[in-house]
Amino acid sequence: MCAEQLCGLFAGNLLKINKRPLEAFTSPYEMILKHGFHNEKRQPFTWEDHAYQVEPFSDTHPDIVFQWAAQTGKSAYLLALLTWLSLRFWSSSFAIYYPDFFLPLTFSENRFKPFIESNSTLMPFLGSKEGEKKDSDNSKKIKTIGPSKLFFLSIQATTATEGLALKAVLFDEVRKMSASDIQRAEERTSHEENPFNIKASTPLFPKADINSYFLESDERYFHSACRCLDGVVLSDVFPDCLGDLRKATPQLKGKVIHAYTQAGIDFLSQAQGFDEKNPVRYPLAFYHCPRCGEIIPRPGRNGKWIAKKTSAWIHGYQVSQILSPTCSAGRMLHAWETSKDRQEFYNSKLGMPYVDQTAKIVTLTHLEASENNDLSWKTSGQNTAMGVDGMDGYNCGIIKERSPDGKIRIISLFVIIGDDPWAGLDYYMRQFDVSIAVVDYAPNFNDAKRFAKRFSGRVWIANYTDSESGDMIVWHDKTKETETERKTLEDGKFKYRVSIERTKGLEWSLGLWRDREKETPTRHGPMTQLPKRKDQVVFSPSMRDGVMEPIELCREVLWDHLQRLIKIKKPVGGEERAEKEGRYRYAFEQVGLDPHFAHCDLYSDVALQRVSKKKNQILFL
Repeated sequence: MCAEQLCGLFAGNLLKINKRPLEAFTSPYEMILKHGFHNEKRQPFTWEDHAYQVEPFSDTHPDIVFQWAAQTGKSAYLLALLTWLSLRFWSSSFAIYYPDFFLPLTFSENRFKPFIESNSTLMPFLGSKEGEKKDSDNSKKIKTIGPSKLFFLSIQATTATEGLALKAVLFDEVRKMSASDIQRAEERTSHEENPFNIKASTPLFPKADINSYFLESDERYFHSACRCLDGVVLSDVFPDCLGDLRKATPQLKGKVIHAYTQAGIDFLSQAQGFDEKNPVRYPLAFYHCPRCGEIIPRPGRNGKWIAKKTSAWIHGYQVSQILSPTCSAGRMLHAWETSKDRQEFYNSKLGMPYVDQTAKIVTLTHLEASENNDLSWKTSGQNTAMGVDGMDGYNCGIIKERSPDGKIRIISLFVIIGDDPWAGLDYYMRQFDVSIAVVDYAPNFNDAKRFAKRFSGRVWIANYTDSESGDMIVWHDKTKETETERKTLEDGKFKYRVSIERTKGLEWSLGLWRDREKETPTRHGPMTQLPKRKDQVVFSPSMRDGVMEPIELCREVLWDHLQRLIKIKKPVGGEERAEKEGRYRYAFEQVGLDPHFAHCDLYSDVALQRVSKKKNQILFL
């Protein structure tokens, strides 16, 4: 074969590889509809009973947020979207991020690969990164469809895409990711004129994780058809949308069975999982609109999506299991009645953020009760205690003293913003005659240490521990520390350090508000300029996210931060083992942004234990 023929053969093969195997469809929905991909059960996609999914799968807007309940089509959507993007933007690169290192490999091999292989036309174009071994982790993390590259990555290793030009970034399970990690990954698309940014997750807390992004969208909800003008969002009226037939009249049972039969559903078998000859697995129940009374046999089949805020640029979809044809009303009622974790039920079943109010140690009632009409905020003091917490470009602080009757009295609050916020702390040390200050060692340990050395013996560097045994507070000038503790703080020679067991410490400090052991002046507290976005004070690096406004630090910030910490029960050794052995431990989770002033509050309480002559009893919880 001559050189000219070889060149011709090479060019032909190259053209074959680079030629798009399927047409560039207008949407993932059209792509699946015309080319019959299979889902994770290796069954063809069906849309008749999943009408609620048609609009999300048809939406090709570049910025979309999905607040999904568990098992409602999130993974299927991401599979379809990745495939559609690789065909629509042929020769481009895309990345999907997960919260850990295991999920990218699992999704790539067990979900994405079978999805592509279910299409005979596209299957030959699926490959791995050139030069990688077939079964290596890298071959699983980097897939190719022709010249298009798809990266399956952990958000904890965002450096893996540094230097890459990405057309789209997708984020799965946002509730387990930090906002800063997401922001760093989003920078990979900054060169694109019209990049895609897709976030999907089961929600956790209100105004946090995926819900914070959803609230910036146009907030689309599926309105199931009923006699009401715009239908009804059943998750919004839960549990009133559930009708219980266990003690219903024969007339009502007959009416429900008739409605289900008219919709093509065998009420006892298809809806409940058993035929008429066997006991039903779940309670006999039905969905209905609590306003008009309409029985709704197929909530996700007949209805429409309606945006709550039509002016928002970002598209947002909220999906609950109520819309799924596999989650009958009886199954949902059974889950509701047997649920041991309301938080998980609202998150995974209804696709809604939730906070169990009983998990809050401090409520607005406790904070209002702490106000003392006889007190005023101070601009100076004597023999006081201070707690400091912050991040790059700012420090937050609380100053306290002990009242004559032994209560903890908050006398000043402050936020220092600037290139060197640690220098500004010197003023408060002198102005308030601070005897003991406790400051967080992270993330600026060197700055904290320099500050501590300027006021040797008066400033203590704090770190949290997670040990369930031992003392709640350990002053390292009084104990012989372990090698692990020395390594934790990076400098075993620095004497003035204090370790605080996080869960015990926060419960003790927050509990002092509940028990009315703390008090603040009633009048408005210190004012300062802070950035605000969507009616929320935003603490971000260098405080640049939002519009600067005058903020009252006590009610608008301190009170807000104290209520952002909730106590939750966590399994030890995995859910299954914990359920079997009853092994759980309690921990505090933050709802939304970092509650800096709640940590300042704890640090200042700890500091006051070494200042006051009349020490308050420390509870070892």
